[in-house]
Amino acid sequence: AAGSGKSALMIVVMTLLFLPLMVGWGFWLLFAVMAAMPEAEGAGKEGMEEVLAIDVLIPAHDEEMLLPGLLRSLEGRRNRSLIDRVVVVADHCVDGTAQAARDGGAVVLERSEGPRGKPAALRDGLAYLTETAHGLAERRAVVILDADCTVSENFVEEMARAMSRVSPTRP
Repeated sequence: AAGSGKSALMIVVMTLLFLPLMVGWGFWLLFAVMAAMPEAEGAGKEGMEEVLAIDVLIPAHDEEMLLPGLLRSLEGRRNRSLIDRVVVVADHCVDGTAQAARDGGAVVLERSEGPRGKPAALRDGLAYLTETAHGLAERRAVVILDADCTVSENFVEEMARAMSRVSPTRP
């Protein structure tokens, strides 16, 4: 009978030692399962109505091969509903960048004169977006992407959520 009392005590001690570990792993497992669950349609979009229009500006120099990947990634189910315009500035290109952008559904500005490079391309692209915003939503945001990247399906949605938390300064 002394041996069974000792083993019962061992079980109690082992349970007390491992209980915190099991609870910790249980919470970790619960959070992992919750993170893996797909987000319900429309969930988490609170506050995003504040950003009424998002334009994507892409400066590009000879990016015919990589630009289509970015444009396809912007077509993601969630991304496209929040994007107003995609503008590609084809800066002094000697390949098919401009045509690849048109084929991907972007507005294309072709630059073949003036200074080369990203600063000049961004200046012209931002000027175009400003000039053509007449009659469009008052509150706009511009997301600038490099032509050789891709974005996740929820990239624009997350950008919109972050931008909606920023209060614009008005004159």
